[in-house]
Amino acid sequence: MNDAATGSSAPAPVKQRLGWYITLCVIFLGCAAATFGYIASYPLLRSTAIGFVNFAFCLFIITAPIIFGAALFAPSQQWIAAIKVHASLYFAYVLLLSHKLGPSGGLFGSILLFILLVELVLLVAALGRAPEDACELEGAPLLFSGLTLAVLGGCACGFLVWLAVVRVGILDVTSPAEQQLLRRSSELGPRIPVMHHSR
Repeated sequence: MNDAATGSSAPAPVKQRLGWYITLCVIFLGCAAATFGYIASYPLLRSTAIGFVNFAFCLFIITAPIIFGAALFAPSQQWIAAIKVHASLYFAYVLLLSHKLGPSGGLFGSILLFILLVELVLLVAALGRAPEDACELEGAPLLFSGLTLAVLGGCACGFLVWLAVVRVGILDVTSPAEQQLLRRSSELGPRIPVMHHSR
C-alpha cells in the first residue's frame, strides 16, 4: 500500500517543474511581445511605459523591506522564494533601465545600482540564515537565474525580432528614436541594409 501511495505521488514534483518551465516560457514570450510592441509603436506607448517604470520602482521599494525582513528574521521556503523573485525582477529592471538611460542616468542610475547591491547582499545573507531545505523550491529549480533569463531573454528577443522585421522592410522606421536605435544596433553587429517599401 505504501508503494502504491509513493508511486501515485511521485509524478507531482515533475508536474510542478513542468508548470514552472511553462511559466518561464510564458514570461519570455510576454516580455518579447511587450518589447516588440513598445518599439514598433514608439512613441505611442511612451507615456504608458514611463508610468509603468515609475510604478514598478515604487512597488520594489515598498515591498523590499517587508519581504527581506521576513526572510531574514523568519526564513522559510516561501519567503526565500519571494526574495529570489523580488531580487530577480529588480535585477532585470535595473539592467534594462540602465541600458535605456545610458550615461545620462546620473544620480538616479547610481541609486538603482546601490539598491541592487543591497538586495543581492541581503539575498546572500538570507540564504545563509535559512535551513538548507528552504533554499530551493522543489517545483521551481533555479528560481533567480531562470526568472532573470526569461525576462531579459524575452526583451532581447523582442528587440531582435523588431530589428529583423525593420531590416527586411516589413516595418518602416519613422520616429527619430527608432532611427537612433537602429543605428546603435548596427554599430554592435553586421551592417545589414534596411529595405524600404516603395511608395
